Amino acid sequence: MTFAICLKCGEAKHGAWISCSACSFTPDDDESMTKSLILTDHYQNVEALTSMAAAIKSGRAVSFDPGLLKEMWVDSKAINRSTRNCAVGCVVAAVIGLAGSGWIIWRWL
Repeated sequence: MTFAICLKCGEAKHGAWISCSACSFTPDDDESMTKSLILTDHYQNVEALTSMAAAIKSGRAVSFDPGLLKEMWVDSKAINRSTRNCAVGCVVAAVIGLAGSGWIIWRWL
């Protein structure tokens, strides 16, 4: 599980792009998704995350390395399309699986 820091309030959460349980902020654009990804234990050590969380909680700006931002840049539209396509594919697979199971059960009766 990914340990992350909320970009808006600095509280700890599990996962870069999920809603924060403390403030309900959900990263939803390219910049906020990229910065939220950088604020995880995949890209920062515990000391850096603790320092960034303290800065956010106290209202200080957290600086992000421009090179890292460019390297890590997230295309939120592509992410949303891919997530939606995965969900549709999972539903289709489940329906096909259930239909196949029903056919097998019907054949045994």
